[in-house]
Amino acid sequence: MEIRRAGPFATISDSFVDEPSFVSSSYLPVNCAADSSSTFWPWKRLEYRQIRDDSGTTTTRTYETGLPSDSALNIQRDTTSGPRISISSQWKYQASQSFDLSFTYSASSDDTGSCSASVIVDGVQVFFDSGDPSIGGSTTVTLAASVVPVSVSVTAGVTGSQDSTISASYGVTFP
Repeated sequence: MEIRRAGPFATISDSFVDEPSFVSSSYLPVNCAADSSSTFWPWKRLEYRQIRDDSGTTTTRTYETGLPSDSALNIQRDTTSGPRISISSQWKYQASQSFDLSFTYSASSDDTGSCSASVIVDGVQVFFDSGDPSIGGSTTVTLAASVVPVSVSVTAGVTGSQDSTISASYGVTFP
């Protein structure tokens, strides 16, 4: 089945949006299923990072090219609120047939820590893992065919106790 290509970005109400001049979670890149080989229309995502350490809390949002992966390693905070990591990627896809996404993740604390990882597709949580003081693994999620862009979000995070050292990472591949 042939699909009219949406994008290069989309919002909740408009599938044909040019790349914005600012970064916003309201504007997500639209990708062609699992095809990351195009140099004309490279695979893109919105990368979100929130790190709380001794310097305070830093939040960044950037549009990145390439398959989703991120890590934040050995984050420490000596105050009573403890360190925190939340890293994620968001994007939309179109596909003429279903395809698989493989999500690999880890999160850990050298002390007590609340760790979690998730995959959300079109607002529905399709995978979730949590644990203390660490989690890790991989899962495969089948993404359905859709002519209308569908949103996907992958997240890994950990909140540690005072004086703990924490790390989190994730990656996405298309098997």
